[in-house]
Amino acid sequence: MKIGLLFGSFNPLHNGHLAVARFFAQQTDLDRVWLVVTPQNPLKDAQGLMPDQKRLSLVEKVTAQDPLLECCRVEFDRPAPHYTYDTLHHLKQQEPDHQWVLLMGADLLGELPHWKNYTQLLEEFQIYVYPRPSLKKTEKVIAEHPHVHYFQAPLMNISATEIRAKIKQGMSVDQEVPKSILHELLN
Repeated sequence: MKIGLLFGSFNPLHNGHLAVARFFAQQTDLDRVWLVVTPQNPLKDAQGLMPDQKRLSLVEKVTAQDPLLECCRVEFDRPAPHYTYDTLHHLKQQEPDHQWVLLMGADLLGELPHWKNYTQLLEEFQIYVYPRPSLKKTEKVIAEHPHVHYFQAPLMNISATEIRAKIKQGMSVDQEVPKSILHELLN
């Protein structure tokens, strides 16, 4: 089975995440897409993160309703820090019959040289890239690597940061997040 992995803090999970995940599950050669909930990205500040279990629970609830998507809690079961290469390598060891593909926005591709073992990641795994509004410069050697593949997934201008701000201000977010988790998100 060929599985795409969409990593994120999902703080909160929103319709943009789901549109990208469903695009890759339906419009590419992937059999399924797993949303890998990251307790703490080692390259980002933890301030402002919703509790880990709440983020995980919201992703589990939404993915349980979609046969092409699955919530992956592998990083909750492994010691921190959580580096993408280590998680991919762990999954590859646990499920050697699966082919693992990393899904990422074009903006993150420019950050790849800051990731742990990024050259090994490029050599060992396929990377499917989707467009993002804030594109960062990507080294040509990475952008043109034979394992990097570009797709015109839907570009949705939804920001988790803006969703959190709207919630704090008591504004509606029912267009940005799945209706099935709206109540839990607001409480």
